[in-house]
Amino acid sequence: MWIAEGFIPRGGHGRTMEEKAQNFLEELLQRSLVQVIKKSWGDKCKTCRVHDLIREMAIHEAREENFFTVFTKEGDDIQLSTQKVRRAMLQLSPPTNFGIYSNNARSLLIFRPYEYKLNNPEFRLLKVLSIERVTFDNKKINIRNHKSWLEGLIHLRYLGFRYCYWMPFEFLSISFSNLKNLETVDFKGTSFGYRYGICEKLHLWQGNYFLHSLWKVPSLRHVIISYKDICSSFPSKGDPLKNLQTLKFDIDIRRRSFPSIEEMWQNLKAMLTRTEHLISFAIKSSDPLPLLSEGTRGLSCHETIQNLFLDGRWKRNMCALNLEMLPTNLTKLTLMRSYLEEDPMPVLERLQSLTILRLYGQPFVGTKLTCLEGGFPRLQKLELISIFDVSHWDIKKEAMPRLSHLKMFRLEKLQVFPKLQNVPMLRNLELDERLYEKSGEQENYYKIQHIPSVRKLKNWRD
Repeated sequence: MWIAEGFIPRGGHGRTMEEKAQNFLEELLQRSLVQVIKKSWGDKCKTCRVHDLIREMAIHEAREENFFTVFTKEGDDIQLSTQKVRRAMLQLSPPTNFGIYSNNARSLLIFRPYEYKLNNPEFRLLKVLSIERVTFDNKKINIRNHKSWLEGLIHLRYLGFRYCYWMPFEFLSISFSNLKNLETVDFKGTSFGYRYGICEKLHLWQGNYFLHSLWKVPSLRHVIISYKDICSSFPSKGDPLKNLQTLKFDIDIRRRSFPSIEEMWQNLKAMLTRTEHLISFAIKSSDPLPLLSEGTRGLSCHETIQNLFLDGRWKRNMCALNLEMLPTNLTKLTLMRSYLEEDPMPVLERLQSLTILRLYGQPFVGTKLTCLEGGFPRLQKLELISIFDVSHWDIKKEAMPRLSHLKMFRLEKLQVFPKLQNVPMLRNLELDERLYEKSGEQENYYKIQHIPSVRKLKNWRD
């Protein structure tokens, strides 16, 4: 959002704008102007907040300079038509008179769950539109006005509808052809609703149209669409997506409504080849993932990808993982519901740059995992969650030499506690209740006595 606002200087060599923004955030943290709430692995700030006193002072100064206005009082009227406010943020309950329109506004942010009543909007110069946790009333919204309004925001760089409820499917038929400056599209967690009995074929067509027009925007940097009812269609041909860095999708396609699933996957692979700077790729699918198939190089040709998240069953004839299927420069990998029949560790441990590995929800259906000597040379964090069939985990000496954080939750058939004494750098161990009790048994104490922190988890997300 800082980038879309223009707060981050463009140009320069060696660093992306996202890296510059991260450096600015770190500087604010070091000066104690921003407080860390939660850190991600690697000691980066994941969520943050501003102290109440600093917040009040900043809001006051922003209002004095017409830089930013925050509306938080319930029941207040909001009229921006006569103001020169460039940035407006709405919180709490909706005002009694929601007359918010301004040709001067550059940013509009709406938070908190309430009924969406923004009718006949006029924000021609908007660069940032972020609407979060609101509920749409499909019977009261003028869909035609909203579509023409969104399609006319030629300066828009950030479009976010996050965790919204019952967003009309008709919004998917908007065209992005005029939005040449759009950089971020974030529909994370948003659910879509039917209006006037709209048929399934129509909403599939709208989903296809939405995505086809989206990929024609050359400035795209981040695309996040995590609601599975959006039909995902990817163009087989098109211009290079030179700026695309993040691509996250949740795909739910049924053969009865979308017969050419194989064609869709082929188009996705073709589109990925047109990306030059893709860093993060995540995909969830209810259909088997042919994206990683035998006889192909899979994702290994995408050397820029560092963060990969794959949630979905692999094809039936794929029982083993092959190194050629994965990007060679991965630093973070998550495999979920893969149902691999052969131990993936001998392949994954050869990824020289891998620092974070998460295996969730039956990624492997065999009975034994083995980590060999010298494997995972840079791995620092390992999470094994809900792997129900594993009964033995063999850790050889000098395996995972840099591992410092290990989480094991719901390995229900694991009978022999693993030889963690072979992981000398381990500093944090998190276990479910059964494994925690097992680690405290006398015959297992020597395996964990070198670990400073051993914690019992009630929930795997803790």
